[in-house]
Amino acid sequence: MQLNTHLNKLNFGIRRSVFAIFSALDLSDQEVLDLLELSDREFTKIRNGLNFQLETLELLCSKLNITLDHLSKNSIDYIALAQQFSGACFAFPEKYCDPQGKLARTRTVLGVYSYLQAGHGFRYANGILRKLQLHPSLFSSPDDMVSSFLIQDLLDEMSKSRFTDKALIEMGKNAVNINKNTNIGKLLCPSKSPKELYERVHAEVLGAHYDMIFNYHLANANDEGVKMITTIKTDAQEALKTKVFGNRQLCLYKQGVYASFLGHISKSNYNLVESECLYLGGTQCVFHVTW
Repeated sequence: MQLNTHLNKLNFGIRRSVFAIFSALDLSDQEVLDLLELSDREFTKIRNGLNFQLETLELLCSKLNITLDHLSKNSIDYIALAQQFSGACFAFPEKYCDPQGKLARTRTVLGVYSYLQAGHGFRYANGILRKLQLHPSLFSSPDDMVSSFLIQDLLDEMSKSRFTDKALIEMGKNAVNINKNTNIGKLLCPSKSPKELYERVHAEVLGAHYDMIFNYHLANANDEGVKMITTIKTDAQEALKTKVFGNRQLCLYKQGVYASFLGHISKSNYNLVESECLYLGGTQCVFHVTW
């Protein structure tokens, strides 16, 4: 009995979302039939109460860059959906549009996306972005500013998709492949030692090419290793309306990115250790890289 009640609620929620989509997109009856690839007779049965077939829902989601989860939870941004459907693939959902929140760069998104492409294929990578109602074409340039919350949500999706802590660090290390043919690569490749490399990272790369959310303080640098202390900027706290921004997943990804810079001088023998984490009860994040 409880199962039937749950299924009825689920089907009702899906029907409500689907018909809300038709309204948001301002579709004619024929356009609805074309979108669902159904005959008039088949759709009449649905109008009269027959539930949508799973295949039809999956087809609809594929065409509109949404997921079944969006339909069941009615969590669709209908304005962004209508814009994307009309050809504006560069439309972000409203939650990512606040200009004050755009303190990060798309370099992080591209790092995650390229890692997923290489390890799991284009379909899987696109599917992860689809969960956030995003299109890959939104992230063509690594230096574009993007919502800080988008980065946080994307990495949270990685954790929900059962990516381990180690995998999140490896994602971050993939940054060397994103950066090697950019201005970052040109800045770092001439470094004659790891110490010189990290001095350049802190002086010319992190603040200018990654985000305006965190302070990246080079606490110690010598011929054996470096120590970085990361805290949240006061003006970022004000802009994002939170004292603690980010999550554990973002911290793990940053660890990988920080270690990845050694790849610009082909240094592969190193140790990466975190001694404190803001998201595990600490007051800051502290990374150590030794070689």
